[in-house]
Amino acid sequence: MISKSKLQVLVASFVFALSSCGYSRFVQIPTSNKISPASPTITIDQFHYQVGVAKAIITPPHNTWLAGFNPIRSATGVHDNLEIRVLSLVDPSGKIFSFITADFIGFMYTDYLRLKQLVNISNINVFVFSSHTHSGPDMIGIWGALPFTSGRDENYINSVVNQMGLLVYESLSTLRQAEIYQSDISADGFSKNRREHFLDTTLSVLTFVNIETNHIIGTIVNFGCHPEVIKRKNRLISSDFVGSLRDELDRELDTTTLFINGALGGMVQPNMKWKDDEPFETRDKFGKNLANLAIKALTKTNNIPVGPINHSTKTIKIPLTNNKFWLAAILGFIPHREAVLSRIITTEVSVIKLGDFAIVAVPGEIVHELGLEIKRIGGVGTQTWSLANDEIGYILVKEKFFAHTFKYESTMSIGPDAGPIVMNAVEKLLKNR
Repeated sequence: MISKSKLQVLVASFVFALSSCGYSRFVQIPTSNKISPASPTITIDQFHYQVGVAKAIITPPHNTWLAGFNPIRSATGVHDNLEIRVLSLVDPSGKIFSFITADFIGFMYTDYLRLKQLVNISNINVFVFSSHTHSGPDMIGIWGALPFTSGRDENYINSVVNQMGLLVYESLSTLRQAEIYQSDISADGFSKNRREHFLDTTLSVLTFVNIETNHIIGTIVNFGCHPEVIKRKNRLISSDFVGSLRDELDRELDTTTLFINGALGGMVQPNMKWKDDEPFETRDKFGKNLANLAIKALTKTNNIPVGPINHSTKTIKIPLTNNKFWLAAILGFIPHREAVLSRIITTEVSVIKLGDFAIVAVPGEIVHELGLEIKRIGGVGTQTWSLANDEIGYILVKEKFFAHTFKYESTMSIGPDAGPIVMNAVEKLLKNR
């Protein structure tokens, strides 16, 4: 009798062979050539940071498959537009950091690598952060008309990748000398952890201020919470509370605001009551209240001294033990063809250090217990920026992976080793910074 493991390998080999022959149900990822704009001319300023911003609407077609909650949920219209926003930062040594935020549930590592190839600029470090809205397009592939089609629209995703590249170039064409300020404030009462007592209520704000005019060029808000004010019954495309937060800060500060999620896994949600027939009114209220809290935080800020930005990235490989995700890879619903035979997911973790301030970028939805541990290891001024360059699902404490408390989260994680492997990489990067 053939063993289960051998049978899995045979099935995987058969399906992988079919995909190589162009089997129609498999995801076919378009290739992108380098975008056409000439590389921007950047003058290195040894005494200042330089900052530029850009943004664009990337609302998908109305009949797109919506990500999150459950499959076979197609959009019937648009409540508010989805956006890509970019803030590019050049340090005194000439290193470039382009931070891209997008109103998606996640952005796959394969798409991120295509973007990196697309941006033909030397000395640049590109990062993509997803807001995790559950009212946007399926960028992963598991919320389509399963088991028949992937939820990914490859033509749309290809246009998104190209748009991101163009916005990086545009942001670098608007560079201005800037000072950077960091501030924290307690957002106690805004979020709740439905699974356990761990909860990081810190809302952090980075402001990039034009030295000549004192105008706030760009703002980055970091707060860990699922954008789930709008629930599963909704069929309209929306950025959820993230859009209303951005709009309020843009209006009040005359700035361009980027929202980057913090630790949000396990299950951290908005802590407020709302009526099912008034989801968008609640969205607006929650986002505006968070924006007003961010403005309040600006009354006490810390200047980040000018200096080279230290950056390190570690590529990690995590065993894929989630059979549901493995089957999705076999069927070509998600772009993880390398995982079909190896059952290994390749992704990365990064640490970015500005003075004593450190940003830890992790590739999924890390739980608050681990997010707080990252802050303990990194010390004062450490932030966790989640859903960075990938979406590997929930990143859980290994000892709790099979606990009944995390029964749902474990089904939406690539496996129990994700937590320790990510944390081991984070700890090494923080200690070597």
